[in-house]
Amino acid sequence: MTAAPWPCLLMYRWIDGRTGEMAVEQGLRTIIQPPAWPGMESTYSLRVIAPSQPGDYILRATIIQEGWRWLDTLAPAVYAEAPVKVLSNEVV
Repeated sequence: MTAAPWPCLLMYRWIDGRTGEMAVEQGLRTIIQPPAWPGMESTYSLRVIAPSQPGDYILRATIIQEGWRWLDTLAPAVYAEAPVKVLSNEVV
């Protein structure tokens, strides 16, 4: 369910690629609308802001149920990860 009081949202975290430590605990949230129905394929966009420091990172995208649970902390964990190299924090 993606409605109050616990809407489901896409969210991301940045993990330091060298140390494995969390660099950014909570990124921007994006509501999942329309809902993703069981057995159906759905596509959503997620806006991401890079960390302020250049370096090697892992971008982790996950789903949260606001005020209730983060799916990347469950067992089994639900998330997708991709390696990302941040070259600069300059806006172009």
